[in-house]
Amino acid sequence: MAVPQNTLQEKILQTLAQQDGVLFARRAIVHRGGYNGRNILGKNSSFKPECVDDRGYVPVEWWVMSNTTAENTIPKENEGLTKLLIDEEEIFLTDALAVAEQQLFGCYGNKWPLVKVLDIGGDLVETSFGTKEVPPIPCHVHAGEFKDGRCCMEDGKLEAYFMLPVDCPPYNIYLEKVITRLGLKPQCSKEDLVKAMKQFGFDDSCYTLLRSYQVQPYDCWTIKPGMVHSPGPWPTLEVQRPQDDANHLAWVLGYVEPDQIKRSTKKSQEQLRGVPDEQGLLDHMVDFDGSRDPEFESRWRHKCLEISSGKWGRHFQIFFGEFYGEGMEINSNSHWVRELDERPYMAIVWSGSGKIQGKLVSAEIDGTQEILVTPGTKVTIENTDAVNKLLVYAVFPIRKDATNSLN
Repeated sequence: MAVPQNTLQEKILQTLAQQDGVLFARRAIVHRGGYNGRNILGKNSSFKPECVDDRGYVPVEWWVMSNTTAENTIPKENEGLTKLLIDEEEIFLTDALAVAEQQLFGCYGNKWPLVKVLDIGGDLVETSFGTKEVPPIPCHVHAGEFKDGRCCMEDGKLEAYFMLPVDCPPYNIYLEKVITRLGLKPQCSKEDLVKAMKQFGFDDSCYTLLRSYQVQPYDCWTIKPGMVHSPGPWPTLEVQRPQDDANHLAWVLGYVEPDQIKRSTKKSQEQLRGVPDEQGLLDHMVDFDGSRDPEFESRWRHKCLEISSGKWGRHFQIFFGEFYGEGMEINSNSHWVRELDERPYMAIVWSGSGKIQGKLVSAEIDGTQEILVTPGTKVTIENTDAVNKLLVYAVFPIRKDATNSLN
């Protein structure tokens, strides 16, 4: 039975008052069929029966404060939608916004991004070009939908990454020489890319056309719509425009020959997606010049920008341009206050435990890991741990008037 709207609004406002302007949520875990993980968000390092759901997908993405539904080839109702914890009930964020958008998002409802924690990884694979690697997310672009014989690149999905530290509890993982492939090599020709796309389901040669970078924790990247990319196997905080479109240019790295029916189906559903052929995919969906830009790294790879620091810890910027985010790393037995902001924002507790607004937060307890801070809220973050830092990362509404510069 649905909760009457006035009652739901009253419950939301009461919870906000009791929790000094913040709400907590359950993790919304999204399953995918195209890549594996490092068993951080669940059992996902392989596609063995004990890891997959009824679709054959594994749990590799945590969608944070999401009012966007996942667009998997085999969809599942409400997949990707966040549930808020309101008066001992679990309420979809979309339902809460229907009755209390002004209180939760203020005037930023149409600027709310889609934020994900990506658990990328899996078992070592042997490529057709002679390497052994932990596989990345398949090579793809986000260019929007192909309709009426054309695609408007401005409708594509802009996204950005912050490479999360993992040499901290509860992960305690030490990753070396992780490669991420972003952009195309400057010498790649259009003919090279079309030829590689035609090998979809036959080999993984497309990956040789991409640039390779070694991942470091705290790296920040921006990827524009249409740019070719294959994010590497490193746990990543990703922010993007609130949509879930993609065209896969290549099959998974470490290719295993599929049967003809599966190859044909996946090519239609995941590569072409309405585009007539590979040349059309290049012409309409790929930002070829942007992907090959000789200044690709200097333009789109950013360093965290310190905002403030002290004995309590440090506060720094992690997303840039159209997106904005902050890291708040609090030292043991310390606290820090983030002054009130007219903007709402979402935050995750990535490592450690403590209190926010006097309420328990922990990277290891679902329901205390994900927070919505409503407009005009002053937030006190305490680290009650005597040993470990408390790591909190926040993402703010999209800045439509911003450019992709370091500000």
